[in-house]
Amino acid sequence: GFDEQPLCLSKEEVRFPKKAVATDGTLQIVVNDGFYMQGVRVELCLREGSACQFDEAFPQGYTTACKQKFIARKLVAISPGKNPVRPIAVKDFLIPSCCVCTVTPNSINSRIDRGSRPSH
Repeated sequence: GFDEQPLCLSKEEVRFPKKAVATDGTLQIVVNDGFYMQGVRVELCLREGSACQFDEAFPQGYTTACKQKFIARKLVAISPGKNPVRPIAVKDFLIPSCCVCTVTPNSINSRIDRGSRPSH
């Protein structure tokens, strides 16, 4: 049978972050010590922004690109700084979740130029 082939190359790993920027824009110290560990599975694009595999199979007039997607995950974190109101809190963090192939129509001029090229 036909084996599935990804359109964008990626790698998966489990990370135990020490510091991260929360979705509210604040830098947080993520609680990860010997007693309390918070591992997150990430999937990272290996060539974000590059054309997807099998790009030539997509219709003329469209451009493909690999794009990193994120998902919000809750982690226990400590707010750095002097006298924070809630020093330990559960915060949302954006975690790289998958690498997708996006398809975008070219501009009208690009379609005309691409359509007028000689075929091989």
